[in-house]
Amino acid sequence: MVNTPKRGIGAMSVTRLAAWAQANDMSFSAALHHSAEAGISGKALRGAAQLAELLDELRELMERTGPGEVIHAVAERTGYLAELVAERSHEADGRLENIAELEGVAGTYEDLTEFLETVALVADSDEIDGDGTRVSLMTLHIAKDSSSPRSSWSGSKTGSSRTSAPSATTPSSKRSAASATSGSRGLGASST
Repeated sequence: MVNTPKRGIGAMSVTRLAAWAQANDMSFSAALHHSAEAGISGKALRGAAQLAELLDELRELMERTGPGEVIHAVAERTGYLAELVAERSHEADGRLENIAELEGVAGTYEDLTEFLETVALVADSDEIDGDGTRVSLMTLHIAKDSSSPRSSWSGSKTGSSRTSAPSATTPSSKRSAASATSGSRGLGASST
């Protein structure tokens, strides 16, 4: 969203703003109001000021309207809807449908907090029939929270799946193994 659509805020400006925000113990969004102090200039400074103003307006809107209207306003006022329409691709059409569906569902709630709390508690795994007669493919993230008594973890490239404890020198492997085992009583692992 920072530079979509193009606002002239490049990677270096984002890095400077993020570093300035961290050094001054504030959010990236708040740091946008201090872009000049963060060393941003020229076109990037104008883009940062426009983005800060847009985010402020959207925050105000969140206080006055329901979540469906907020989602529509974010998609429209950031330029994301126009960009998807202009793209004219199957993928863009799918994204437009997803936004419309999200807006419709959110429109059934009066309060943004209630909507976010509700959707945060819903997962595709909630709809899985748990009678044990089927194999269900799901992401590792969903599987770790699943009530399924057994999970299998399979990888197709070297190092993506482990059948023994991960090395202490590979933190990502440790996280993956911990994620895979935290929600199940049994774990099968295979590697091809």
